[in-house]
Amino acid sequence: MTLLYIYISIFTLYLLILSIVSLKSIKKIRDKYTSKDANLCVVLYATGHTNTLENLIKQLKNQNYPKQNYTIYTILDKCENVSEVTLQTDLNVNVININNLEPIGKSQAYSIIAEKLQDVKDLDAYIFLDSKNYVDSDFLMNANFYLTKYSVFNAMVNYLPEKETLTFWQNVKSAYSRYVSKFFLTSRSRLGFTNIINTDSFVIKKDLLNKMASFDFTDIFSEVEYTYKLAKEGYRVALVEDLRVYDSIEKFEIRIPSLSKRLSLFWNNLLQPQDIKAREFLFSLAYPNWFVAFFGYLFVLAHVCIFPLCVSYTTVLVTGLVMLMAFFISLLSSKLSTKEYFYLLAYPLYSVARITYNFPPFRG
Repeated sequence: MTLLYIYISIFTLYLLILSIVSLKSIKKIRDKYTSKDANLCVVLYATGHTNTLENLIKQLKNQNYPKQNYTIYTILDKCENVSEVTLQTDLNVNVININNLEPIGKSQAYSIIAEKLQDVKDLDAYIFLDSKNYVDSDFLMNANFYLTKYSVFNAMVNYLPEKETLTFWQNVKSAYSRYVSKFFLTSRSRLGFTNIINTDSFVIKKDLLNKMASFDFTDIFSEVEYTYKLAKEGYRVALVEDLRVYDSIEKFEIRIPSLSKRLSLFWNNLLQPQDIKAREFLFSLAYPNWFVAFFGYLFVLAHVCIFPLCVSYTTVLVTGLVMLMAFFISLLSSKLSTKEYFYLLAYPLYSVARITYNFPPFRG
């Protein structure tokens, strides 16, 4: 029980620090002038049935960024409804068509591009985008500006409805995604902590990509492992609030690796020598969420009423109230609407339902 209290107390301190950082308003950067326009390679990945690729290409071709400073590569990984011939008629788009029996996946597809362009000397950075995304007209200009600050960074994902009305659970997922992005990921980035790389929309300098040697993006946990590799090399994955991509809420996926895999990575690397960035990221993998921490405090409080503990009932109660205070600050910092707060508080129900559905006896 003492270990449980220490565990949730450490999370409370972590949440409190994030909430304090989130209170500080960041001045919006209006002048994004840079002395050099980087040469960018925009890589689009499409697989299966996609109805957004051509629109994304059109948006990228209409960027307010010098045309001579970026190229577009489109990887068609066994696409069912996009014509290679149609795309190849556009001289501004390089098409790689992969028509194997099964899709090769992002790892191999991205590796093909990296190997193909490895020796290109005037290429500065890659921008990897899933074809399901949409972008603003200043997307490349913003990416160019933040390449002067970071070597690798994620775009801020904004989920939009395709229909006028959303189902209850779609509203829950939308509120949760906004809360995580606007509070957790943003606050971590402001503190200089690393975030898990998002292979649906990220930017990376060519030199760093070549240094990391290979991709391995088979699932969300492989993204965690790649992020940890970057952290061990001294690089953090930032989240750039000004670099926005848009996706449909209907395509929203929970980006939470399984707890068992996270703890396995944590214990296997805990005693290895590493710098503070890598160690902090490693510890963040073992943190609970606020819902688990809340019930952890209730459990410890009930235990202290009957059995002795290393700390008093009052101490446990105070630290629990501090966690609640930090959580409420995080809600205010995320700037959700009143309805979104209601849907966010219903997220634990969705989480429990998801875990139950994926439990083997129910999944079948």
